[in-house]
Amino acid sequence: MTTDEFVEILREELGKIVAVSKPEGRSKEYLNVSQLSTYIFLSVPAIYQRVANDSIPHSRIGSRIVFEKSEIDFWVKTNPKS
Repeated sequence: MTTDEFVEILREELGKIVAVSKPEGRSKEYLNVSQLSTYIFLSVPAIYQRVANDSIPHSRIGSRIVFEKSEIDFWVKTNPKS
């Protein structure tokens, strides 16, 4: 099994856990750049590059960049090589 295959399987399984454990009516969860880096196994510079290219869903709160966790989960599923 390659590293890429392992990471893909891990992302799928984590997505399942998140989907099952998220109670209905719960407020949106946001991640900062550092948290997102750990969550999707991308380096911080790679995340900033995707923000600059507008290729990853994000929002700005003042000068802060935040990522809605559910949008990131969908983005990872639909963009496996991003």
